[in-house]
Amino acid sequence: MKTPIQKALEAYLQKDMARFHMPGHKGAPLDLLGPVLPYDVTEILGTDSLYDASECIRETEREYERLYGSRRTLISAGGSTLCIQTMLALAAPAGSTILAGRNIHVSAVNAMGLLDLRPQWIFPQQNPGGVGSVILPRDVEQALAQNPEIRAVYLTSPDYFGVMSDLKTIGEICRRFSVPLLVDNAHGAHFAFLEENLHPMALGATACCDSLHKTLPVITGGALLHLADERMAQNAKQAMSMFGTTSPSYLIMLSVDRVLDYIQGDLREDLKKTGDMVKELRQLAASKGFFIPPQRCDPTRLTLGIAQAGFDRERFGKLLRAHGMEPEYLSDTGCVLLLSVFNREKDMDRLWRMLRSLPDREPAFVDIPKVEQPVCSALTLRQALLGEREELEVSQLEGRICACVKSPCPPGIPLAVPGEKLEKNMLILMKKYGIDTLYVVK
Repeated sequence: MKTPIQKALEAYLQKDMARFHMPGHKGAPLDLLGPVLPYDVTEILGTDSLYDASECIRETEREYERLYGSRRTLISAGGSTLCIQTMLALAAPAGSTILAGRNIHVSAVNAMGLLDLRPQWIFPQQNPGGVGSVILPRDVEQALAQNPEIRAVYLTSPDYFGVMSDLKTIGEICRRFSVPLLVDNAHGAHFAFLEENLHPMALGATACCDSLHKTLPVITGGALLHLADERMAQNAKQAMSMFGTTSPSYLIMLSVDRVLDYIQGDLREDLKKTGDMVKELRQLAASKGFFIPPQRCDPTRLTLGIAQAGFDRERFGKLLRAHGMEPEYLSDTGCVLLLSVFNREKDMDRLWRMLRSLPDREPAFVDIPKVEQPVCSALTLRQALLGEREELEVSQLEGRICACVKSPCPPGIPLAVPGEKLEKNMLILMKKYGIDTLYVVK
């Protein structure tokens, strides 16, 4: 008798869907994903140890340092979440203030709570319909000038929709104020291998994380932490060991190792071909009334504002699946399709055919309620996150203090953060995203 997980996965495989979602290998029959169990070992003589790497694991990390131009690169078998926890622990002591973009991922908010870091939020400039956002350099500069207690700047770029902030200018601002720039680059591991190197390490970041598995042929959980600061590098392994499992998967680490051949081989050419195709797809989608983010975006990601073309989540989801496609993200206003060099030719044919089947039209104006500047309570993020709590229906929450990180996932961007008072506009947004209950401070 099959287990429920296996049954669910095999049901999905039998549909033969075009995988426009992560992981980046798209289920391709790569050699690594064949008979892997013989490689599932542990820390024994000759296989090195992730948190005390000095042999084979360290050799692979050195190769990534060369490729990304970092002073130190650490392999993570716990995804970018482990990398984020580590770089926040390295960047500032407990009780410090961190300037953070509000398009932050929930993993970073939870890490700040565990480490007793105090976020000061900087709100991004948001596209219509909430399809992508950027942090403006002038807002970073103003916040740093007005708040000398800020110990680090933490930004997400690209965001979940592929939209990129101006990290080069922001990095120059951070150096002028002598604060480190930490970047959640989970969705941009491939940026170093584009025709123009757009990786945070090339743009002046002090530290950043890459989720290799999101866009490259790596098993889910394979990630990298890059450091440009020698002082942070000295304590990095010890800091990572505080958060990571003591039994890191050698299968994940093996996939991180094996992808090196591809990175140094055909990746750059394949990325260019994929980017050229996405550019044409964007032009076609725009002619059908879809909103295309105007800012600089990940060239391999197709983000569509669907509301402007007259669709909602249900209608567009039916259209996609009728053409045999499964998206990475779909809401009432937007859709994210992650294209990879490993998508099959028939996957792309389905996408072209679906877009061409739609009539030409002009995009309509669409907007959604925005998350407003939060009203903070006397409790810190850590106090609210780890204190006594109770779960209530959203209709009962106005004026109460949030005690958990709550967000629709994907994209994992928090609507409410522990320690903030829940205002009416926030509760309307929660209901819109299907959130019915929430933990609040008791």
